Amino acid sequence: MQFASQPLEDDPSVIPAVVMAFMTDLETIQAQAREPRGRSAHRAWIEHVFAPWLPAHGSPDREALVMALYAATDVMQWKLLRRDFDYTPGVTEQIIRRL
Repeated sequence: MQFASQPLEDDPSVIPAVVMAFMTDLETIQAQAREPRGRSAHRAWIEHVFAPWLPAHGSPDREALVMALYAATDVMQWKLLRRDFDYTPGVTEQIIRRL
């Protein structure tokens, strides 16, 4: 799964990319998310892309923020909003941005 590869500057445009990526191959993404390698890759992606907003390594707030971003961009959030509640991609994106 490939989302944004560069750290974000001012516009968190990664959210539309996440929403659209999940629409392409949900089963594969869910399978990857259950594997330790998939989870560590998702975390590494978060730490890279959201680097401008993360506290310094070793900061007590860093882990909590990384985990909040992980939860907000996890495939199960997308599945809940898109598949279970039938929200449009645009509404799903708005909700994820609020998380």
